[in-house]
Amino acid sequence: MYVCVRPTEIGIGRRFKKVGNHEIAELLEIDVKKKAVATIVILVPFTLTACGPSQEDIDNTATITCNIMGESRNMDAAFRIKEINAAREKIGEAPYLGDDDGIKESYQWGMCEELVKNDDSTYQNLLDAVIEARLEPARIASEMAAKQRLAEEKIAEQKRQEQAAEERRVLNERLEVVIAEYGWDCPISKKELERFWEKSWEEGDTDLYQAASRCHRMKPAGN
Repeated sequence: MYVCVRPTEIGIGRRFKKVGNHEIAELLEIDVKKKAVATIVILVPFTLTACGPSQEDIDNTATITCNIMGESRNMDAAFRIKEINAAREKIGEAPYLGDDDGIKESYQWGMCEELVKNDDSTYQNLLDAVIEARLEPARIASEMAAKQRLAEEKIAEQKRQEQAAEERRVLNERLEVVIAEYGWDCPISKKELERFWEKSWEEGDTDLYQAASRCHRMKPAGN
């Protein structure tokens, strides 16, 4: 059984059977119909494509929508979600399934128009790339500052240790002078220590106090 397009649909054709000598004539008629139908099928996609929004329309819609939502940051969250979904429907994009925090975040990173023009998955990839690109310099700067701070602290600690060592060296020299001045045969007894402590308090001589204490703690020579 071969079926042609009805006259009411295209204007030519009829339903018929392939029988005997009529085969050739009927087949030629079918070819004509096929060409007509083919022409219609080919033209339809182009017609549909031409009906979609242009890139300029999409960009303008995104800009207008973001301007409207930008002026309503203190308004109801439902209003912003409604606006973005209306814009997406207008440009033929999938509905926005996120929440109001996602819309506010898009303003924070200057990505509102991208949120309007792209589906959620594509937008999230774009947002992640922007965040990483903007935070990377800050991360590098932070790491460099941390390294610089550690280096400075290390230098400062080394200087403190060197200064403390120098102060100990100077003190030891002063105490050795005091010990030599009094002619002590270290270690001195507890009784002598207390006598020199009393003398150091009377004279306000801290070097004498420390020298006496050190000499008292020394081990006898040869031990």
